[in-house]
Amino acid sequence: SKRFRRHLDRRDLRSFAYLDKKSKPLCYADIVRANERAGILCRVIVDPNCRNKGLGKAFCKDLMNWAREEGGFRKIHLNTFGHNGSALACYESLGFRRIFTKRACRKVGEKWRDLVVMTLNLPAFTLGAPRVTVGKVSGGLLLFNCRAGSLPTMLVAHPGGPFFKNRDDGWWSI
Repeated sequence: SKRFRRHLDRRDLRSFAYLDKKSKPLCYADIVRANERAGILCRVIVDPNCRNKGLGKAFCKDLMNWAREEGGFRKIHLNTFGHNGSALACYESLGFRRIFTKRACRKVGEKWRDLVVMTLNLPAFTLGAPRVTVGKVSGGLLLFNCRAGSLPTMLVAHPGGPFFKNRDDGWWSI
């Protein structure tokens, strides 16, 4: 739609997605720059067939690493619905803290829903293992395939970033 296209054209917004081998989105999210050091994670969407398999959490970990390493953010804020227990558990497992709850502030269908406001201090965010610091930061691409009733399957991995600049040959994995 035109409205979504205008949304994607914003200069303060970065959009991210995990795609399957047919370029169908498995996960989607935006990070909006609130100010020089803080971002807002919004529109986190996980394909219903891929939920409760760890894919959303892996996606959010990648987003937080990008926000810290590439985006230069020190904090990430988000709002999620209070009745969405899976999302709340996922965000809390990543280190997000509940700041406050806006009671009955969003109408979804015929019901007014609570929004839980959460924040994460990015310098404290890690993947759980000690990180090795090197001279340059590299990123990469990792695609998953999700099928109902099974775990996500990694389809393609490709390292990226400055270390792999002009070194693409032979690095794709299928």
